[in-house]
Amino acid sequence: MARGLQARVTVLAVQVVPFPEPLNPTRGCPGLDELVTMAESADTPITINIVYARDWETACEQVLDRGSLVVIAVRPGWRRTREERLAGFLAHAGHKVTTIPC
Repeated sequence: MARGLQARVTVLAVQVVPFPEPLNPTRGCPGLDELVTMAESADTPITINIVYARDWETACEQVLDRGSLVVIAVRPGWRRTREERLAGFLAHAGHKVTTIPC
């Protein structure tokens, strides 16, 4: 999608950690190998940003610059998904958000 736009693309991988556990960045990131493979195969430079947080909203508030363009992949279904709720939260927070079916 960003080919030819000279855009800076960042994949935000949020790892939600439940409260009693420490926010330990050495715990690893499931799926990191797939993210690295995807980033290496893209025509555009991609940065992978791994964030450990208690919830998605807090992580996005701390990492995203106001007015960021955010693309979220969602699975179509009859119920509103977590990703669609996050898209609504981010749009309300002042970001430009679009969803794409996956």
